Amino acid sequence: MKTKLRTGLLLTAVLGLAVAPAGAALVNPSFETPVIPEGQVELNAVPTGWTIAGSTPYLSKVVTPPDQDQYVDMAKGSALYQISDMVMETGVTYTASIYAKCDREISGDNVYLGIVAGDYTTVVASTTDHSDTDTWVLLTTSYTCTEEYNGQLAGVRLGQNTAAWCWQGYDMATLTPEPATMGLLAVGGLATLFRRKRR
Repeated sequence: MKTKLRTGLLLTAVLGLAVAPAGAALVNPSFETPVIPEGQVELNAVPTGWTIAGSTPYLSKVVTPPDQDQYVDMAKGSALYQISDMVMETGVTYTASIYAKCDREISGDNVYLGIVAGDYTTVVASTTDHSDTDTWVLLTTSYTCTEEYNGQLAGVRLGQNTAAWCWQGYDMATLTPEPATMGLLAVGGLATLFRRKRR
């Protein structure tokens, strides 16, 4: 009876790890702080929890974003990034997404999203897309962690690496580990424990 109870508790703990991210979500993912007045723009405003590389961005409530509140805007040549405290694990797939727009009609891809490992210069996955003038598009990219980046902190990077100059707007960032891949790792670990117990 005790053996079954210990096994049940172990199964609960392992499966709990399968759905619990190794670290917290992004801070201020929708760029709601610092708060700015309705219908206005706050120049040289870096969103709480984010870091800028390049020209200072601004927070805006001029164009209505997907979350109906404020968003961040920045020029091509700048990168806004955040390194979370989510520890990357080999075999786990991490997915990032964000809504993005360009402020003018230009050809080519003009918005950018990347997943980074450890620091904002180490991009492990990225995607670009084209946005018509002030039209929000959803960017999504994924990365399955390899041994090379096991133990690194996962993060996201916005901006840069686009074909033409424009002011790029971003809103509603996400960064999550895929439950399916975490579940497979957990079940594999559980199977190993059972094999050891039988010996």
